[in-house]
Amino acid sequence: MKFKKLKFKDVYLISNIKINDNRGYFSRVYCEKEFKKKKLNTKWVQFNKSFNKKKYTFRGLHFQKKPYEEIKIVKCTKGEIIDLILDIRKNSKTYLKLLKINLSSKNDLMLYLPKGIAHGFITTKNNTEVSYMHSTEYNKNYSDGLNIFDKKIKYKMKEKIKVISKKDKKLKNINAL
Repeated sequence: MKFKKLKFKDVYLISNIKINDNRGYFSRVYCEKEFKKKKLNTKWVQFNKSFNKKKYTFRGLHFQKKPYEEIKIVKCTKGEIIDLILDIRKNSKTYLKLLKINLSSKNDLMLYLPKGIAHGFITTKNNTEVSYMHSTEYNKNYSDGLNIFDKKIKYKMKEKIKVISKKDKKLKNINAL
């Protein structure tokens, strides 16, 4: 596994080393020893997957409030997404900055996201699947999010959101943080 530190504190792009042979390849997706070396979380209590039928489906920007803040590993297992992370850690140098990362089944990359990150993505292919590992169980009472259409988030992409849930459309603006 290779860990590339990104410009947001404690955010990593992880690439897996593939061992190829005549059958295809083998790749390690998670290794506790490798994560411990980097002093990253090794306790995962929930594993989730989303399926997205349509190209340009948006999910996010979601996070959980204290004491249920979560660390996530995000991987696109089928199709392709533009992953969006917004730093909501008030003492961070990148507070309220948005970072975009392409994740796909072809590039086989993963994102490691620390607590204090609002997360979302837009699909760029039909029938896209995204898998997540979580350090904390989902708690509906502490679930929160920010509205991607808030002008302060500065979401400017050529990909137009065509599918979004009613709940995500109604998420609060940054001023409510």
